[in-house]
Amino acid sequence: KIKYVAINGSERLDGNNARALEWAAEYLEKQDVILEVFSLANARIDPCGACGDCNFRSEPCVQKDDAARAVRLMEASDGVIFACAVHGFGATPLMSAFLERVGTGFLRHDRTLTNKVAGVMVTGRRMGHVEVYNQMLQCALLNRMIMVGYGFPAMLVGDKKGEVLGDKEGMEMLR
Repeated sequence: KIKYVAINGSERLDGNNARALEWAAEYLEKQDVILEVFSLANARIDPCGACGDCNFRSEPCVQKDDAARAVRLMEASDGVIFACAVHGFGATPLMSAFLERVGTGFLRHDRTLTNKVAGVMVTGRRMGHVEVYNQMLQCALLNRMIMVGYGFPAMLVGDKKGEVLGDKEGMEMLR
């Protein structure tokens, strides 16, 4: 079977991002695709430190947290969905730290995600969707991934839990 992993960058385990990923898992299951969700809220991802060692070595980051496990999940999958809620008009601190750590500390050395399928999904209430989308898009493109979609960001608008599932236009972008 085809297997995707979704990196859920939301701090809320039962928020709109989680609800949208549950919908995606059900949708993908009908397409014979397994979706595993790696929730950053349940993981420990330390921010990059001031060491700067990654600029001078060719092996992965030596910090002991869950970043390496997330990278292994992405490498073992056929595709990756980067999913993040808007937090203060930008990406959540969890997702920002994750993208920096895995991008700088792991993936740039061997580009192990080259030619894997990538999708990006953003949930939020009012604004900041495009900025968050672009941050995750850049991670996918820098890792030479193949982006899915038809040119428009998959952005879901909602405030209260589950409200994003009522965003018919946004949900159509996920198909």
